[in-house]
Amino acid sequence: MSERTLDEIIAEMEDLLSKMRTVKDGDFVQKEDVNYINQFVKDAVEALTKLYEMYKEKTGETIPEVENLINTAVIRQVWLIDYKSGDIITPSAHNSLIDTMKPVDVALKLIESRL
Repeated sequence: MSERTLDEIIAEMEDLLSKMRTVKDGDFVQKEDVNYINQFVKDAVEALTKLYEMYKEKTGETIPEVENLINTAVIRQVWLIDYKSGDIITPSAHNSLIDTMKPVDVALKLIESRL
């Protein structure tokens, strides 16, 4: 599998967003509801990694804290599993998404503060 460009990653993220639906009390949460978000989070980690590489190439600088945050997000991605019909989606599945996105958010803000 060839490495994706940042534009390709962002295009997939936009496509995933267009497929996501809002659920309300009483709605059945479908496997796709969680799987689309899982993939979006994985793509966000990949996009962050690409953005940081671009930052390093342009500035010649490294940001050790960003590198640690990227590593944390990459490690936490393993918690994001694809669900099949009939699987029970637990609160820990939701929390895994949040726990993976938090370091992405902090890293993006750190990079932005250096621009």
